[in-house]
Amino acid sequence: MTLKKMNRKSNLKKPVVFLLAFCLAAGGLSGCGKSEAEKMDSKVLVDIETAAPGTLSVRTDYIGSVEPGQSVDVTPLVSGTVKKVNVKVGDKVKAGDVLCKFDDTSADLSVKSAEDAVNTAKAGKSSAQDQQAAAKAQSKSSINTLKATLKSYEEALDKSRKQLKKMKSAKKKVIKAAKKAQKAYADAKTMYKTAQALYINYQSFLEANPDCRTSVGLNNAASGFNPEDVEVEIPDVDVTDPDSDEGDSTQAEETTQAPVDKTKQKTAQALLKSLSKAGLTVEYLSETGLEALKENVSDAESAYNAASGGTSQLDGTIASLESSIEQLKSQIKSTRASLKSAKDVANASSIGSEVYDAQIDAAETGVEAAEYQKDMYIIKAPISGIIDAVNVTENEMGAQGYAAFTISESETMLATFYVTEEVKNYVRIGDVVNLKKADGTVDTDTEGAITNIGTVVDPQKGLFKITALIVPSDRKALSGGTSVTFSIISNAAKNQILIPFDAVYYEDGQAYIYIVDGDNIARRTDVTTGLYNEDQIAVLSGIQVGDRVVTSWASGLKDGAQVEEPSKSEEQSTEK
Repeated sequence: MTLKKMNRKSNLKKPVVFLLAFCLAAGGLSGCGKSEAEKMDSKVLVDIETAAPGTLSVRTDYIGSVEPGQSVDVTPLVSGTVKKVNVKVGDKVKAGDVLCKFDDTSADLSVKSAEDAVNTAKAGKSSAQDQQAAAKAQSKSSINTLKATLKSYEEALDKSRKQLKKMKSAKKKVIKAAKKAQKAYADAKTMYKTAQALYINYQSFLEANPDCRTSVGLNNAASGFNPEDVEVEIPDVDVTDPDSDEGDSTQAEETTQAPVDKTKQKTAQALLKSLSKAGLTVEYLSETGLEALKENVSDAESAYNAASGGTSQLDGTIASLESSIEQLKSQIKSTRASLKSAKDVANASSIGSEVYDAQIDAAETGVEAAEYQKDMYIIKAPISGIIDAVNVTENEMGAQGYAAFTISESETMLATFYVTEEVKNYVRIGDVVNLKKADGTVDTDTEGAITNIGTVVDPQKGLFKITALIVPSDRKALSGGTSVTFSIISNAAKNQILIPFDAVYYEDGQAYIYIVDGDNIARRTDVTTGLYNEDQIAVLSGIQVGDRVVTSWASGLKDGAQVEEPSKSEEQSTEK
């Protein structure tokens, strides 16, 4: 009989002894065999599951932010009180839709005044001779109006020139930044290509000499120094002769150094020289190092493209300001001519029809200028898209030159969050990203995919940056800079034996479970556990597929206890 069988038989005796004692206490040995139901009472009722392989996923939440993919700022050219705001964050708009209106009372007055001047000039032409006095009086009114108009044009021209100067100065800075970004991009590409060439040329050398994969090791090889080659020899001393001087003294240690590998030294020197010239270190001559350099090239390219794109937007603004300045110059010139004509009319003893014709033309130009100025008080959408930010409020001041609205061109958004190195090494491009709702549940309607995984630790956060492209189910609820919670699968145990989490017990740090053998006896078994979540845990050792595992706790559950599932116990009771 083997030891295993002996233990099994010994354990089987325990329920028998217990039943015997129980029967004696109840009043006699003959009572022990009363019924099968009494024997069943000694069995521990537990839930049992069969161990099977499966996949266990662990989901982790991260706090991050979302930004629109592409956006345009809408900047008013006037200042004033915001009369009405027609949109809110999340609204869809088309190019030309009215976003808001400023209080245009002063602009209305300017238009009305210009229209009055036109009407006056026309009326004066029909009654020039017989209404001389009225024409002169009206001319004086026109003079005052034209003076006010001229002043407004000159003030507008001065503002436009100052703004143009600022835009040109900003353009110079953007161009300078673009050149700098272009140089950084070119330098990054050169460094990456140089590293690639050196990696290919010296790959076999580095594989044969792994000590040269670090800067310290490469410098030692180039200088001919190798700490592992140093040997120490201690000469023999005769200590048997008490009169010997050599027996009382300790000779100095002598060191010898193995011959230097000249080929390795020259190759290391050449590689070190090439690395120094390129501004690199030997640590970059690896898959990880090359990937980091490639990421630098991508970042430099993005920075260059962003800087280059800024110039085109500034060019549009500058062109618009230059056009406005030319138009204001023309309006000022026309208004000055009209003012001179009005003064001539006021001083003339008689006014001919040609003078009124000139006044009509000038007044009509004033109407056009006033209406153009009035249109600036209506802010319209320059593109079609989604309102991502509203920075103006009804009945409050709106400032010229500051973005009143931000319009995103797409319903998709870029999500950014940061993870540990362990999670970074697990996730892959294309992995699903979900948002968390306010109640803590996963928003399966808002789903995205990871598009970029940072390879360099963020110096401020000490984590790796993850970028994902998401399509929100409710775009109105998300605007640029919104802080949200993301949920991703951060780890998984694939094709491993899984059992309920509550089936595992611990004693002095050792995990153990109860496995039910063929005789329905619970056997305590030590196991090694792995990944787990709220419901399941992976077992790495101590269990096999098909083992029957106790998954519920009972007061009588222990090593050697006879167990039974509640359902089977009920079936047996029903049969009886």
